Amino acid sequence: MIIRSNRLVLLALLLLAVLAAPQPTFASDKGFPLEGDWKGTLVTDQGEIPVIFHIIKNSDDTFTATLDSPDQEAFGIPIDSVEFEEHTVRMWSAAVQGGFTAELAEDKPDEIVGTWEQMGNTLPLTLTRVVEES
Repeated sequence: MIIRSNRLVLLALLLLAVLAAPQPTFASDKGFPLEGDWKGTLVTDQGEIPVIFHIIKNSDDTFTATLDSPDQEAFGIPIDSVEFEEHTVRMWSAAVQGGFTAELAEDKPDEIVGTWEQMGNTLPLTLTRVVEES
């Protein structure tokens, strides 16, 4: 019962944040093909939570990004900032008080391996590029 209640509270907070937040942009991808849709699964004590990041490259080489959590029916959650240092990318969403930090590997352009951190909890998260079938 507590697990369901916690998920409902999280979902309500996510939906409120999506409605109130502006669309963010962030700095260049430094040569890594970051643009596109990226999916992964957070594995928690309460079960698996699929997530999808949508990253769009703007004409000025900045990016706009959102996050979906389909099982929680939360879509278009804004990503407020992304920082690049060497081969490390950090994305943060104030809406969910969480972020993703990863090492970018030029030899693996369809995979981003990193860590999701939210409200003091840290989970491994590997994102793979979503490829549309023709």
